[in-house]
Amino acid sequence: MINLKKNKNIVILFIFVFLFGIFLMFTDKFQLDSNDKQSIENDTEKIKSENCENTEQKLAEILSNVKGVGEVRVMIEYSEGKESIIAENRKSENNSQSENTQNKNESEIAFSNNNPVVLKEIYPKVKGVIVVAQGGDNVEIKNQIISAVMSLLDLDANKIEVLTMK
Repeated sequence: MINLKKNKNIVILFIFVFLFGIFLMFTDKFQLDSNDKQSIENDTEKIKSENCENTEQKLAEILSNVKGVGEVRVMIEYSEGKESIIAENRKSENNSQSENTQNKNESEIAFSNNNPVVLKEIYPKVKGVIVVAQGGDNVEIKNQIISAVMSLLDLDANKIEVLTMK
């Protein structure tokens, strides 16, 4: 009788240790995934910042080459950040016994050369543009600048402001 209780306690102890081990494996897995996602978000913000600055510089360079414009500074306001659709490896297991059915779905970010695999990138939408130009006081030059920005960034004229540089 004592032997049966001892065996029962040992079985319960083994089950508890087994379940605790599984719990630790899953919490460790989620910890890694959240760290990976944070790293990807940081990289995305860095790329967004670089793309925005690059677009502003290119636009300023192009506009400064227009006759009568002179020196130009450009600021572009975006409505949201760049979004990257990341590839995921998905695993699915189905275990069924006579009365119980268990479904297990796992998802991991797919990596290639220690970088996440990007399926698609959605670039931010432009909310508005401010152009500060030396020739901004001339109405003809101002209209040329507005027309160029409208064409390049697919914006309405009311979202573009051209100001005169001091």
